[in-house]
Amino acid sequence: MATGIPGKEVFTPRTFAGGKYELLGPVGSGGMGTVYRARHIDLDRTVAIKVLSDDLSQNPIATERLRREAQAASLLQHPNGTQVLDFGQDQGRFFIVMEFLEGQSLYELLNTVERLDAARAVVIGAQILAALQAAHDQGIVHRDMKPENVMLLRRKDDEGHESDLVKVCDFGIAKRALPAGPSDGPALTDVGTVVGTPAYMAPEQARAKEVDVRTDLYSVGVILYRALTGKAPFEDGDPIAILMAHVLEVAAPPRSVEPSIPPALEALIMRAMEKSPDARFQTAREMRRALIDAMPSAVPATGSVRLDSTTPSETQRRAPATTQISPPGNRFSFLWAGPVLAVVVGLAIWFWLGRNDPQKRPSADPPPPTGAPATDLAASDSGEGDSSAPVA
Repeated sequence: MATGIPGKEVFTPRTFAGGKYELLGPVGSGGMGTVYRARHIDLDRTVAIKVLSDDLSQNPIATERLRREAQAASLLQHPNGTQVLDFGQDQGRFFIVMEFLEGQSLYELLNTVERLDAARAVVIGAQILAALQAAHDQGIVHRDMKPENVMLLRRKDDEGHESDLVKVCDFGIAKRALPAGPSDGPALTDVGTVVGTPAYMAPEQARAKEVDVRTDLYSVGVILYRALTGKAPFEDGDPIAILMAHVLEVAAPPRSVEPSIPPALEALIMRAMEKSPDARFQTAREMRRALIDAMPSAVPATGSVRLDSTTPSETQRRAPATTQISPPGNRFSFLWAGPVLAVVVGLAIWFWLGRNDPQKRPSADPPPPTGAPATDLAASDSGEGDSSAPVA
């Protein structure tokens, strides 16, 4: 229905899924489809419904991915996970029904403040890791952890102070890390395919290698880096350049960007972003314990941090909480470029290693200048990461 205002249309509420739900209005839309605010009519409960576009509803890979998202999220019975309520098809269009999240994404918060206070970052990070551990316990690797997929809901503790409740969402490209079973269905991506968001990809993910739970922990390290310093470790250049930086370059230590960061948090972030998965934290539980130990005063028994006691690092430009669920957004999936990208990154690593391997220099070559960095990718155990709204 037109309003007379260019670009603006009035949404007319309508029933959906055989009268089970009432669509109240769109929250956001993207390449996958549209997320609606809706009402479960019998329960009189507000929910969010993600509806695939007409084209994708005819695409078996897209519909299978949505089904797996619903299945993965339904397995995640955890306070910091997004609850899935229903999955089905209406007039040929597939949909997934989730709890409606009233708040803002971490991405939105980081766009309104310069950086987060260390205590608040620790509390948010601890809840992210708790949700991931629950997913990993079910054999699920998220593969697309980023601020857009972390929703922050405001809650009040027993003393009436506001605090953050984290909800991890968008398991659209999640992967079962356990051996496949009969119910796992066909493979959705081929070996050599790169999926995820470049700014937060672990090196093995950027190289289209096998991923596991430690891949998610690398991404959480990048999220903490961004939250505490106000910038991503790698943010210059196009997506391919950012991916190569994750593989080849060592991020600047967080305290070189923001000196007020506690040394223990810096050490934790750098360990999480190690190039080799074996050098990182091995489980989300281990990383969460180290995060809390790095700043135990930030996480009291309630696991909350007061929002009315932020430090000057969090500016007063904080946007008010909005009633929304993070809409479908800009996941940069390199499904089309995976094999090519893997070759490009592989050649870059080969060239870089050959250039820096002293055994491959002719004996007549002069020695490198005194003080020249002696970096070797195989021996470099420091890692890095980088930054994009979930479809959940």
